[in-house]
Formats: sequence, structure tokens, C-alpha cells
Amino acid sequence: MNYKLIKLAYKFQPWDYAFMFNIEREMLNKMLSFYISKEVHTVGAEEIAKDLKLALKLLVIIFDEEDIKWFEKDFNLPYYVNTRNAKRFISQDREKWDPYYKYDLRYRKAWHLYNKLRYYKALSWWD
Repeated sequence: MNYKLIKLAYKFQPWDYAFMFNIEREMLNKMLSFYISKEVHTVGAEEIAKDLKLALKLLVIIFDEEDIKWFEKDFNLPYYVNTRNAKRFISQDREKWDPYYKYDLRYRKAWHLYNKLRYYKALSWWD
């Protein structure tokens, strides 16, 4: 029995989408530990493990769980964010000089990539 999931269930708020993703994160962690174990003899286990690690990293970005103090240093993120394709993710009304522009862009790109990864790869994770 997974006690983390039970603990999360007690915190359930019907309006909170983070609850679903916390459950999904726990399942992805379990799957990752299965695919990186020495006992697994599945074709493509390394690729599946790589995709699971990427999905978990994207969830960290989406839920802002990184331990960075970007707002204390002139609002500069310690990561490079490609802004050339920003119009796909953020409306044109936003100004690039806005301190939260790159932060919001990074969040939206991570959200888009996570959903795309789930759409194309999730069936191979559970097969």
C-alpha cells in the first residue's frame, strides 16, 4: 500500500488539479524505479526510463518546486528560455520587459511539452 497516495487523498480538494498530478507523479516514480531496476527485461526500458525522468522534471517545473531564487537577482532566471517562439504560448499583449514573462513562458512550455509527452508516449509506458 502506498501511504503517500493515502496522505494525498486526505488533502483532496475537488477544485484542485494538482491532486491528480500528484497521484500521477507517484505512479511515474514507481514506474521509473521499476524500469531502472536490474530485474526488468523489457525492450526499450532505457528509453522509457528517459521519458519518465523527463516527465517528472516537467512536473517539477510546472508546479514550481525548484529551489531557485530567481526573483532575488533582478528577475533573471538561471535558465535559458527561448523567446523566439513565445507567440505560440503567450498572447501578444504581454510585454517582454515584464519580469514574469520568461518565468510564465517557461511554465507554459513545460505544460505543453508534458501534455505532448503524455499523448505520444504514455501508452508505451503502461504496455
